[in-house]
Amino acid sequence: MFLPVFLCIVLSAGYTGAGETTDQPNTDPTAVWDFGYMPQKTEAAHVFYLHNTTQAPLTVNKIKSGCSCTGVSKVEKPIPPGDSAGVTVTFKSGRYRGAVKKTTHIYTSNPDHEIYDMTIIANVLKSDQNSANINITPRKFNWKYNDENFVFDDTVININNTGPDTVMMSLLHNPNNILKPIELPPSIAPEENISIGIMPLKKISDLSDMEGVSITFAFVAGDTTRITVPIKIKQ
Repeated sequence: MFLPVFLCIVLSAGYTGAGETTDQPNTDPTAVWDFGYMPQKTEAAHVFYLHNTTQAPLTVNKIKSGCSCTGVSKVEKPIPPGDSAGVTVTFKSGRYRGAVKKTTHIYTSNPDHEIYDMTIIANVLKSDQNSANINITPRKFNWKYNDENFVFDDTVININNTGPDTVMMSLLHNPNNILKPIELPPSIAPEENISIGIMPLKKISDLSDMEGVSITFAFVAGDTTRITVPIKIKQ
């Protein structure tokens, strides 16, 4: 901890074990979010939170993204003592292939710790590649939003366990400001195939929330496999 000025980076969502998720910020000094497997030519976003535990306003002077493949929202106003500000990092997978790691640098007015890092990780797959022992189809959704209504061709995700072990399932990220709650069975047996309904809300109050919409699943059988399904929403 840095005194007398301290800025703590927390994540907007965390994974605590099979079947356990939280949508609340939880402290993580490394400030890393792992999208897991995701397809090429898609995008997904994650919100990191900067929490000011000092007794004075804290200013974000500059934000430098990891590369042109990452978009970063701005923090326009000083963060009051005890308050938080969200920074949305959007990753565009483009033609990347394999493991990708990009770090965004946050330059603050903290004299004891000026620079803080936010790192996103992904494992980008081509259209003909599978994600470990879990196959998900479709790998992405394309929806339209017209006159306060959604237009879509598909709202079902099919999940197939091609591995030899039963895996525990959970949601790491579900944008509940855009999608209705998603119900998952606690596990999926070897060679089992399940279908999950993905339904949008009837009305979206903030259209800016549509950028980088995605769902991230966790599958645990010894190791944890993360898979992100991007949802592209056109207006």
